[in-house]
Amino acid sequence: MQVLLLTPYKQSDLGLMMFRIPRNAAQVMTKRMVLMPEPTELQHKESGVVNWQGAISEEFPPLVVDFLKNKEVRSKLLTKKALMNFVASIKHCQLSDGEYCHKELTITPHLDGFIRTCWHHDTEMRKGNYDAEKASLVVEQNIEQAIIAKIQVDLKHVRPLTESDLVLYCFKNGLQHLLSDALLRKVFSVKNYERDNKESSTRFEDPLIYHMDRLDKAILNLKADDDPPLQYMARPKPQYIRSEKWLRWVKTQPCVCCGKQADDPHHLIGHGNGVMGSKADDLDCIPLCRIHHNELHQNVKAFEEKYGSQIELWHKFFLYSIKIGALVID
Repeated sequence: MQVLLLTPYKQSDLGLMMFRIPRNAAQVMTKRMVLMPEPTELQHKESGVVNWQGAISEEFPPLVVDFLKNKEVRSKLLTKKALMNFVASIKHCQLSDGEYCHKELTITPHLDGFIRTCWHHDTEMRKGNYDAEKASLVVEQNIEQAIIAKIQVDLKHVRPLTESDLVLYCFKNGLQHLLSDALLRKVFSVKNYERDNKESSTRFEDPLIYHMDRLDKAILNLKADDDPPLQYMARPKPQYIRSEKWLRWVKTQPCVCCGKQADDPHHLIGHGNGVMGSKADDLDCIPLCRIHHNELHQNVKAFEEKYGSQIELWHKFFLYSIKIGALVID
């Protein structure tokens, strides 16, 4: 749902609290509204109309908490610069005590992270006049929220983080070694495996291995040949890649134009890659939804002026396929 994230301006003499309403607020302000403090997950958002899934519990599932607190996870997913940029996006002083805050904000390093403070509380921290417990909790919260934001951006959603999201993110980015055994077993609904040393069960293995191998496996393996025989022929017969498995996978990906579910794998046209009596190489395809697929075939020139050339869209999708392990070159 869409909500208004606004900065209050207090008028003490008149006993009023004023808000600057954005121009596009009419679509949200249709009924009575609820005022509430800014939730943690919206601290780094700009003021205005934002998408929000509603209030969530501050307590994450235990397995998600363990993942976020893992030192190796933090070192792999979050650099000091990325954390500082995240904290810089917070629009209020995180050490505000309700008494006085300067209007200017800065970033104060503390322990292993950073805190968004006003000039007043930054000075107080440097003097040692601050609540150490509160400051350490804020640092920990900022680190966790920065990791969560990174994962949400990668997965393109803003809902609360779940165990399944962690598994998807790690396998997508080749970080599956960061996942704990307990987390994997919960997501795949696999019980702890214990060998009973019976002859009848010696050929069976942990079911979790099957799920790991299935997700680890690339959609298509390309073999590099540094001495292909056809290079010695004067007029070699062209070779083309044909893979129904690859086309099925491309069809499951989001449309490269709008991000919605693709309807067809579109083979590039109009760039001299076609084959008489057949389509182009199966690698030369991009995922398109039905609307954009029809739009492309109706007017290729207008489509490429609006969304970029097919070659550019294909190149981005091809690099994405390599990065997530869908394409592996031996």
